[in-house]
Amino acid sequence: MSESVATSRKPTLLINKYEHAIRMCVYRMFSKGEHVTLHTLKQKLEEVDGINISIVALSRVLKELKFRWVNCSVANRKYLMEQPHVTLKRLQFLKAYKDNETNVYPLKPVFLDETWIFSKGGFRKSWQDGTVNAVRKKNGEGVRYIILNAGSENGFIDNCELIFKSGSKSGDYHDSKNSENIEKWFEHQLLPNLEEPSLIIMDNASYHSALLEKIPNASWAKHSLLEWLMKFEFMDIVKKHLPEKIFKYVLEFI
Repeated sequence: MSESVATSRKPTLLINKYEHAIRMCVYRMFSKGEHVTLHTLKQKLEEVDGINISIVALSRVLKELKFRWVNCSVANRKYLMEQPHVTLKRLQFLKAYKDNETNVYPLKPVFLDETWIFSKGGFRKSWQDGTVNAVRKKNGEGVRYIILNAGSENGFIDNCELIFKSGSKSGDYHDSKNSENIEKWFEHQLLPNLEEPSLIIMDNASYHSALLEKIPNASWAKHSLLEWLMKFEFMDIVKKHLPEKIFKYVLEFI
């Protein structure tokens, strides 16, 4: 039985659930020499993986997974291609993982990940007879809870489970409030409970790759830019290197 995916669902939620299936489906089609387009990929996902996803949603997920729609040299046909830097990162990870396995003193791999659940459940369908008596009133899915844990080949790490209420109102549980909770969990629950030096493996979610010192960009608010400039004393440095003031009067140039 296929599983239908609504177009309006957040790309992050779709990626977490279908990333592996979609990526492997693309790779299978390439290995068989099949033409990979949104329509052919959608058809394969329905036939092989039982995933019924809309064209719009599939396009959004592929972009989030860093696939591009590019011209191919064969008859100038267009194909879905994974961006080179993503492929390179995967190869670097696999090499580092294999190098650890062959090391004289290999570190035990520990994998961590998180998911979510709604307090009112998440079912989408029910038996109905078409009358108002069988229509379920839509009250929302309730509070979102984040579930987090880490494990190795021996099972979950002791005392590392964490469940907390999401502080996100954006629909994306990777927001800053949830990130703070996960960073505290990493420092105070995960690390102290590792019995030996370990190789911790995680995905590239935003809170897994947060910069210690953020670099400002055009989207920063004015007060944030000022705080950053004051923190590194850039304003004082600029004042020390200001050019000599040369006053030009309007009347001189009339």
